[in-house]
Amino acid sequence: LEANLGWIVKLEGRPRFTGQDVLEQQQRDGTKRLLRGLEMVAADGRPGIARHGYSVHSSTDQGDATQIGVVTSGTHAPFVNKPIAMAYLNKPHSDLGNTVFVEVRGKKLKANVVKLPFYKRPS
Repeated sequence: LEANLGWIVKLEGRPRFTGQDVLEQQQRDGTKRLLRGLEMVAADGRPGIARHGYSVHSSTDQGDATQIGVVTSGTHAPFVNKPIAMAYLNKPHSDLGNTVFVEVRGKKLKANVVKLPFYKRPS
């Protein structure tokens, strides 16, 4: 449900499975985080690349240690010609268009929350 894949899982009419209790609770109460796309924004002409496990923050303020998410994967994507990543973000910070900051090698670099998928093939 956090990854927007609830349409794949059938919770009723089947034998119970491991994790079903958690999914039913999330369906009832809502999730605390969501999988979102991130587009890194160039600073000083060079955007950083977010990698798996990097922390995501709501601010660049070094005194603000509030972590709002974690990157699941990231790379430079030639098909959109920019660094992109996916991250689980706490729900209050997961709105499309929000600005977040990914900690890359000790620096908090700007990223925009964007809709997934990053690219759709023209029909």
